[in-house]
Amino acid sequence: MIETFSQLAVTDTSLFLTHWSPDASPPRAVVVIAHGMAEHGGRYREFAEHLTENGFCVYADDHRGHGRSVPPGGAYGHFGDVNGWELAVSDAEALVAHAAETHPGLPIFIFGHSMGSFLVRDVIATTKHPLSGAIICGTATLPSFLAGLGKLIAGLHANISGPRSPSRLMDRLSFGAYNLCFFPARTPFDWLCSDPESVDRYISDPLCGYISTAALFRDLNGALARIGKQSHIERTPWDLPVLFLAGKKDPVAAMGRSASTLAARYSEAGTRDSSAILYDGARHELFGEPIKERIYTDIIDWMKARLS
Repeated sequence: MIETFSQLAVTDTSLFLTHWSPDASPPRAVVVIAHGMAEHGGRYREFAEHLTENGFCVYADDHRGHGRSVPPGGAYGHFGDVNGWELAVSDAEALVAHAAETHPGLPIFIFGHSMGSFLVRDVIATTKHPLSGAIICGTATLPSFLAGLGKLIAGLHANISGPRSPSRLMDRLSFGAYNLCFFPARTPFDWLCSDPESVDRYISDPLCGYISTAALFRDLNGALARIGKQSHIERTPWDLPVLFLAGKKDPVAAMGRSASTLAARYSEAGTRDSSAILYDGARHELFGEPIKERIYTDIIDWMKARLS
C-alpha cells in the first residue's frame, strides 16, 4: 500500500488529506471516507489496507475542526461559527470531486461512520457526482422534536458563551447515557467498542475524544432534524446502492435498530438496493471490534458485487 499526504483546498480553509493506493496495479474503484466526531481520517488506515489489497484506492480527509486540519489556535470539534454543517457537506462534496478528477472514469463509493454517516446521508441526496454506492456505518435516527430541542439548547450556549465554546452540557446530553448500557464501565468510552485495547487507543490519541463546540452541536442537531425526514431521503437517487452497518450493542444506532429502520425507509422512498447488516455483540466502532476482519470482508464483497 502506498500512503501519501496532501492538503485539499476547500471553502475558506484547507483539509489534511490522506490517500492510500494499491502498490502493484492500477485501482479498480475509489472509496471516500468520512470519519466521525472527535476523531480523524488516519484512524481508518487498517481499513484502507484491506481496501487497497482488493484494488481500491482510498481518500480520507480530517474534517474541518478535526485532526490535522485544525490550524494553529483553531478550535477542535468546530465546523464554523455560522453555517458549519453546510461547510462540512461542501467539503465532503469537494473530496468526492477531487477523487473523480484524479481518477476519471473509476467508480466511486462513499463510506461514513457516525457523524460522517450523517454527512454521507446529506451528500448522497445532493451530490452532482455519480456514485456507485454508499456505506453508512453507526448512524442514528432522532425524533425531530429532540433534534430541535438539542439545536435550541446548543444555540443558546453558542449565543451566551460563544460558538467556539466547548459544550460540556451537550456532550453529556448526547453521549452521557451511552455507557449505562455497559455498567460498570471501565472508561467513559466503553460504549465505543467491546475491545479494551481499541478503547485505550482512542483515549490515548491526542486527536480524539475532545468535547465539540456549541456551534457544532447546534449545526449537527439541525442536520439530524432535516436528514431524518422522508422528503430528504426521497432525494437520494433511486439507483444508488446503500448499505447500512451497525452493531447490535451500539447505543448510537439504537442497538442496530436505526440501521434496519433506515434501510427500510430508503426502500420505501424508491431506492432499489437498500440493505442492512447487523453484528451481534458489536458496539459503535465496528472497525475496533474483534470481528473487524469479517466486517471488512462484508464491505468489500458488497462493493465488488455492485461493480460487477
